[in-house]
Amino acid sequence: MTENNTQQSMFFWVGIFAASCASIASLVLSGPKLGLWTSMPGCGPESGCDVVTNGPLGNIPLGFMVWPVSFVGTAWFIAISGLWKNTKGNSKPLLWLIRLGVLGSLGFILAMIIGGHFCKWCALVHFCNLALWICAELQVRASKNICDRCLGKGFLFGFVLVSVILGVVYMFASTKKKADDKRAGIQNAAEIIRGEVDNTTLKLLESDHRFGSQNAPIQVVMFTDYQCPDCKRLETQLTRIYEQRNDLSIVVKHFPLNYDCNDEIGKMKLHGNACWAARAAETAFLLGGQDGWERMHTWLFANGGSFTDATFASDLTMLGFESQLFLQTMQSSATLQNVKRDAVDGKALGIWFTPMIFINGVEYLWYYGGQDSLARVINSVGNAVASGKSSVVAPPSAVEKLVADWRVGKVHSFQEHDRLSWSGDGDVEIIVWGDYQTEPTIKLDSLLRDVLSEGVNAKYAYRHFPIDSNCNPGVKNYKNQYPGSCEMAKVVEAVDILCGNEARWRVHKLFMTTQRSVSLNSLTNAAASVCSQSAETIADVAASVDVGIRLRDDINSKLRVWKRSVPVLVIDGRFIPRWEIEGTTGRDTLLQIIDEASK
Repeated sequence: MTENNTQQSMFFWVGIFAASCASIASLVLSGPKLGLWTSMPGCGPESGCDVVTNGPLGNIPLGFMVWPVSFVGTAWFIAISGLWKNTKGNSKPLLWLIRLGVLGSLGFILAMIIGGHFCKWCALVHFCNLALWICAELQVRASKNICDRCLGKGFLFGFVLVSVILGVVYMFASTKKKADDKRAGIQNAAEIIRGEVDNTTLKLLESDHRFGSQNAPIQVVMFTDYQCPDCKRLETQLTRIYEQRNDLSIVVKHFPLNYDCNDEIGKMKLHGNACWAARAAETAFLLGGQDGWERMHTWLFANGGSFTDATFASDLTMLGFESQLFLQTMQSSATLQNVKRDAVDGKALGIWFTPMIFINGVEYLWYYGGQDSLARVINSVGNAVASGKSSVVAPPSAVEKLVADWRVGKVHSFQEHDRLSWSGDGDVEIIVWGDYQTEPTIKLDSLLRDVLSEGVNAKYAYRHFPIDSNCNPGVKNYKNQYPGSCEMAKVVEAVDILCGNEARWRVHKLFMTTQRSVSLNSLTNAAASVCSQSAETIADVAASVDVGIRLRDDINSKLRVWKRSVPVLVIDGRFIPRWEIEGTTGRDTLLQIIDEASK
């Protein structure tokens, strides 16, 4: 083989790899739209991937529908991959198609930079596209044996065929989602109208910040963040509805997604200026009363909760405030404590993300409805109030909210279900994915074993998700690593294969205690004291392909439920994002869910 042919061969295979990776990454981005998964691996709600794919940059309006840009990318790269393979990359027209695709990638990269949202899967697509272009420039040579017209037809056929397949799946997924959302929205509206009287949590909805009369028959309370796009959208709808009715009151409470002023969200700092925006609203109320608060509240939402030191003083003057006094007051502890007090109330009601809206004390699940569903629900509530069939009720407690979140969750099924090892013999299935060395996993496991010991109608299966990149490459960027967790998971599975279910759970319980050493030798010796096999035999099975497959299945199944932290808890197929929050006990939550699932 000549040196030139060798180079061409190398560029051809690198190009194949780049085009294939771009196709796969585009399909990952398309997955949520196709109903294959709820979010991309490593990307949760309001992440860069979520914002980009669901925003203007990720969708093409076609009048009667919206076509996801990820579908265009998937069809494009699959068609390009086929042509690259069939022509050996040796085509001038193909080169021009790839150049056109690179221009698109550069445009999207620039848009992401300007928008300030980084989408890791988008970046992978564009990186692979750039790599493909470089290979094409170095690989392509003119050839008289390739029919340019045939090549164009082939690309068009592949692009259209893949687009049609995506469109059909998209249509079915959208139809099912709309039906599910409509069903959930109708049920939620009925709950809002019906309600059940309980005054224990009404005080958590109280606030000095209110539009309308305190005695209005329809009371809406919104926990909000001035930098939250969904909050702004719902605020706009509420304002429009309020202007058209005389029986509505709107109370506004703070829940900024920023730990600088919200002690209830851990170390989250999703919205950088959300705290100062909330404190600005509090300052406006302290200095200007209701009128001052309304002016600031409206201005903050209009500006997305953003302002800078350079312009804020002039903005304050425009809004009718004395800027120096306003800035001094805004930085006082009083404004900070007022914001924190609202956040505590939100946490007690089980808030997880913003906005959280209550209508006459019942949470309105806005994410199930369309653009006009809020108006429809409020109109229905107004009619029910007028006829004496509805009144203001207290919202559920935090535990009740956790149970309600589980109740409306998506049901997951797992192909590996038949091989799971269970503790207990009840009807309600509890599955946990965790790491033997993480404190939250140890805490949840202990809690579940205590609950099962009370004879509840449930059984428990533990699945592995080691925070150890030696067997779980997806966690290599995690801040905290737990070396040895891979070996612990493998030894448990080896014991299950060699000595059965009872021995597995005895080793599981042993490993859930703090281990002085997590070396393979110490772990197999500990397992050998439970399982009637030698440490060497256990080590051999732990290194086997069968155990490797089990571990891979556990990791992949966890990612289909929840991408980020451990432990992950699923009861009867429904994910529980929070099983314990401040002011509640996980035991109460689990017992209520198990009791409901048993009915």
